[in-house]
Amino acid sequence: MDNKPGSIINNVLIGHDDYLFLHEGNYNQFSYLSGKETASPESRQNFLSNFYYRKNFAAQHNIEFLHVVFPCKPLVLRQYCPDDYRSNIRSLFLNSYSPLFPGRDHEKERILYPLSALINRQTEIDCYWKNDTHINAVGQLCVYREISKHIQNLTRTFPMLRIREQMREGDLGMMLGKNKAIPSLCFPWLGESLQFSNTKELAGNSGDMVISFNPLSKSKRRLVLFGDSFIKTMLHLFAEDFQTILYIRGPYFQPDIIHLFSPDVLITSETERYLAGVDNDDNGSSLLFSSILEKENYVPNDDFKKALVAELSYQSHPTETLKWEAQQKKQHSLHIKGVGDALHNRELKQLKNSPETFEATGDVPVMHIHTLTTQPYGELEIDIQSDVHSLLKITVLRECLEMSSLLEVHEYEVTKGRQSIRITIDHSRPIDGLLFQPLHHAGKINILKFGWKSITTDEND
Repeated sequence: MDNKPGSIINNVLIGHDDYLFLHEGNYNQFSYLSGKETASPESRQNFLSNFYYRKNFAAQHNIEFLHVVFPCKPLVLRQYCPDDYRSNIRSLFLNSYSPLFPGRDHEKERILYPLSALINRQTEIDCYWKNDTHINAVGQLCVYREISKHIQNLTRTFPMLRIREQMREGDLGMMLGKNKAIPSLCFPWLGESLQFSNTKELAGNSGDMVISFNPLSKSKRRLVLFGDSFIKTMLHLFAEDFQTILYIRGPYFQPDIIHLFSPDVLITSETERYLAGVDNDDNGSSLLFSSILEKENYVPNDDFKKALVAELSYQSHPTETLKWEAQQKKQHSLHIKGVGDALHNRELKQLKNSPETFEATGDVPVMHIHTLTTQPYGELEIDIQSDVHSLLKITVLRECLEMSSLLEVHEYEVTKGRQSIRITIDHSRPIDGLLFQPLHHAGKINILKFGWKSITTDEND
């Protein structure tokens, strides 16, 4: 198999320094970037019609609005494109769609195209995953900061999050047949918003919905994100600023769902390559009922249906929405005496008949101790009883404005039965929280003791 720059394998273009690019795909990406094909007048008119309908819809409902076009990877990483492609590509959006607006001033019309911001950031650090079509954690943060220039009261720095390298497989790598994880800039911890989705039940991507509810968000604002996987990768950042988020994937606008959800902010979006052929929103159909009704090849889970019904009641029956949200907060919150207040994710279930017993239902069951009610001292003592062999992890959260410092992680092997673990933590710097992951896969664990203990000399020493 020839993996030299310029080679095309399984619709993947091999670039320099092991960078991969989608070659054509369903939207003939490089044909449009090179100008071999151009957006049709019908496509441009549909884009204009869709945009102004969405913008006017938001204005009529007093919703803050922004439309985001995510630039194609080759435009940002031009220097890594094969030589024959590097000088022969241009922006599809800037050449075919921006001229539709007076003075080409698309930003004045509430359209964000963060090409320049990503190019500038790319000169300092990679903004895209090498083996993937998507922006990495650096790119996500860059775009979020650009969005914050147009949407009020968004955060620009997330001092509790970190951008670090993790091993990750990419969509282009898998298309190439190389299912190999490579070091990639990611957010190791995404925050602990409670998410309910129909993603796993869908045969494809269209109709994908996610409801995110974060009791720890900086505001009680509501947000609708409409678009594709690019905006979806940024859900965790939006969840820091918005308590409740509804993400909808599909080519067609969903005004009925958005009206029922009643957001404070509406952000619609698309990846630039989809501009090769824009269909009119009038040709779409509502996802309102199809998202919750069972079909032969689609059976949405009950938690998703309950979440969607609760959140779409906000316009007409807000008390039902607030009741459901209060239930979720109660079910996932707990107070650890002598330590602080915690919120656990949906992969960790507290058993009703035994408050100290938890069942892990996934690979990342995490408890976020977000408010320390006791000043940390000595060692952290954890006394547990597990029914499985696994791994226990404690991550110490400390603020870092640059989001670049190492995470302080303590890992211990867990065996079946009862065991006691003592963890020595540096108290010379402020501790802003703890992440407690009792197991790394499904199982039950009984937390008999979790608290600070003065350091004493072992009598056997």
